[in-house]
Amino acid sequence: MAGSIVNIEKGSKSFQNKVLFSDAQFSIQEGEKVALIGRNGGGKSTLLRIIAGEEELDSGSIVRRRNLKISYLTQESHFPEEKSILEALVENFAIRMGEQEREAFGKKVMQEIGLEDFYSPCKILSGGQKKQLALLAALNTEPDLLLLDEPTNHLDEEMA
Repeated sequence: MAGSIVNIEKGSKSFQNKVLFSDAQFSIQEGEKVALIGRNGGGKSTLLRIIAGEEELDSGSIVRRRNLKISYLTQESHFPEEKSILEALVENFAIRMGEQEREAFGKKVMQEIGLEDFYSPCKILSGGQKKQLALLAALNTEPDLLLLDEPTNHLDEEMA
């Protein structure tokens, strides 16, 4: 596994009696860019969740490099309406940072898209703004592996 940061051997996954993939075998090398292309419902998001460690294979094995820092941007960004934008950013993306560092991180990300009122409620954000904030936050965590699940959903042409 020299140079690989993720390695899957004979990986299989089913969902409600539907085989999503079976005997999958691949590795992701450091610095490599990989795109998953397939039909809707084909298991792409499930595979990303497995790589991120949020879901398990039914059979087979997955090995991630020790201390691998993964940032995973899901299809739907999580910004609870009752929380401030800054609070939601910090809770979702700055988990491993100290408190002062977390706040500075959140403010930096918000300023990158022109949001200056850090304590505004999330309910004022459009779907595109939520996606843009989540994408910027994921990139700013400086991960070893960045997993993007449909990163341009909810973005208009200008935002993308």
